[in-house]
Amino acid sequence: MHRGNPSGMFDLLMGIVRWRYRVAVYVSLMRDEYPPFRLDQGGS
Repeated sequence: MHRGNPSGMFDLLMGIVRWRYRVAVYVSLMRDEYPPFRLDQGGS
């Protein structure tokens, strides 16, 4: 059995979460530029 998340799956999920937050910030008018469709932006 494998414990934890494989790093590739973890990176994908974190990228999706970050993108969703960027979209939420854009929709709530906190940023003017539309968020890019890249999932690899972040500090992980």
